[in-house]
Amino acid sequence: MAENQLGQRINLKTFMIKIHEQLTKFSINAIVPRENNVNNRTLITEKSFENFWKIILFYLDDFQNIFTDELVNFNNVVDELEKNNVILLIGSSDSNFSKQAFESISKHNLVPAIYLFSDNIDKELSLREQLRLNKNNLQHTRICCIVNEKNMVCYGSQDDLGVVNSNKTMLGNLISTLGQIKN
Repeated sequence: MAENQLGQRINLKTFMIKIHEQLTKFSINAIVPRENNVNNRTLITEKSFENFWKIILFYLDDFQNIFTDELVNFNNVVDELEKNNVILLIGSSDSNFSKQAFESISKHNLVPAIYLFSDNIDKELSLREQLRLNKNNLQHTRICCIVNEKNMVCYGSQDDLGVVNSNKTMLGNLISTLGQIKN
């Protein structure tokens, strides 16, 4: 185990990128937020959102369960995050994740405001590969990264989705951590 910038323990068997390391080259296909069209997609690379901080939540299991309450809670705070120059990206290595997540949020009569993505299958452009995540050690795991405007990783954590506290607690902790890092 190692510690991140806030002294929190992270499992290096799963989360291999180091704090203060730079994301260099990735390319993911995301559903365009705030448009009620699951087929309207945009390409996001390491050059997208250069003046924004990024919160990246990554569900790494194939055929990952969709955690509707969590997605709805994240969807409800996107506007506040964006006022503070923070972009929220949520995705998976499962190629069906973005569509399932979109449909899950839409069932609550909401238009998804989150960048929902499925990772690139090309290893050279995969975000999972950039973060050097060891998929073999992941069983129902959520990875969270906070990346600054220069694409430097400032925070990393992993949660076992089976023992995560409430979504609101996790979301509150994430926003609090972001505030500590940015200041």
